[in-house]
Order: sequence, then C-alpha cells, then structure tokens
Amino acid sequence: MSDEYTGQIMPCGFHFAPVDFAFCMGGTVQITQYTAVFALLGTYFGGDGRVSFGLPDFRGRSPLGYGTSPYYGPFNMGQFGGGDSFILTESNLPPHHHGVNLNVTGAGDATTTHVTLNATQLEGDSATPQAGAYLATAPDIAGPDAPEKIYYTGGNPSSTVALGGIEVTQTGSASGHVSGETGVTGAAVAVRSRSPYQAVNYVICMEGIFPQRN
Repeated sequence: MSDEYTGQIMPCGFHFAPVDFAFCMGGTVQITQYTAVFALLGTYFGGDGRVSFGLPDFRGRSPLGYGTSPYYGPFNMGQFGGGDSFILTESNLPPHHHGVNLNVTGAGDATTTHVTLNATQLEGDSATPQAGAYLATAPDIAGPDAPEKIYYTGGNPSSTVALGGIEVTQTGSASGHVSGETGVTGAAVAVRSRSPYQAVNYVICMEGIFPQRN
C-alpha cells in the first residue's frame, strides 16, 4: 500500500504508473476492485456508478481548481471545458466599422462656342417671328408706322448668308458624395489558444491511506 492518499493525483517525470497507482487517462475500473477509490471519486470522471467508475483524463489537458471563482465559473468536479483553438466572431470584436466616404468635386474649363445664324437676302413677308422663319431683307413700305417685315416665311430660301457675332460661353462644375463599405476580409481561421506546455505523466493513487475529513 502506498503512503499517499487514496485518490491523490500527482504528475510524474517517468512514463509508467507506479505500484498502487493508475494512469489518469480516462480509463474505467470495477467498483468491486477499488471500493475505497469509488467512495472518494464517485462518477465525477465517468462510469455508470453501478459496476464501474471513471478515472481522470489529463491527456492533453491541464487541471483546474473546482468551485466558483470571482471571475469565472462555477466549475464542477470532473467537468471538461476549454479547447485548443477557437474562431473569432463579430461578437468578440470591439465595435467598429469600415465605412467609406468620398467627397468628389470636379470643375471644367470654360468652353466658348461661336454660332452662325443663317439669313436670306430675299424680302421678308412677315413682321411677326414664326417657327422656321428666316431673317430677311425688310421691304420698302410707304408710311413711317408700317411694321417692318423682317421675317421670311416662304420655306427654305434658295440661298442664305451666315450672320456672325453670336458667341456662347459654357462653364460648370460638378460635386457629389459617395458612400459605401469595404469588401469582406478575413478567412475565419481558428486561433490557437494553448499556452506553452511540457507534457508529464499524471497518475492517481488507487491503494493508499484513506483520507479523513478535516
């Protein structure tokens, strides 16, 4: 019988389980063989509680003190938790945005256009401008109050002359506001969460001194 307490767990620097100890690798044992250990562990670490019970499993895991801490918890005896990696989601990130706001302003150079106006040397036949009429030669009409017939409305004249002196200048500018979002980035690759480690052999005492309550 070992001098350690029954149910006591300890790490070892060798790779085997000493006499009266068993590996902490999640195995199950018969209750009838280790009634004292079952009386202490119960089914915290597995088993059906009628024929068998489970042993702790520290393969690739770190021990954690049970109970409720001021920061996290509660943690129950035998509870599994944690993971080697995790994927960040939007809820893990601080509030932020990737909005895009662009003010666009443009100005063009002034453009000057020279325009010619066609007129006819034929005598006009109307003093009132009409659609499609041409400027024409005012006919000699007796009387100072006679209206000047300076418009030719007889269709397209056989010949015209180009009148100059008409100039059109165009200037302008444009401005606008563009809003949107940047493209999606990221690949949702899992983040490793394991601290630096060195593996040792965890064993549990199966036959030792039965611990007395304080």
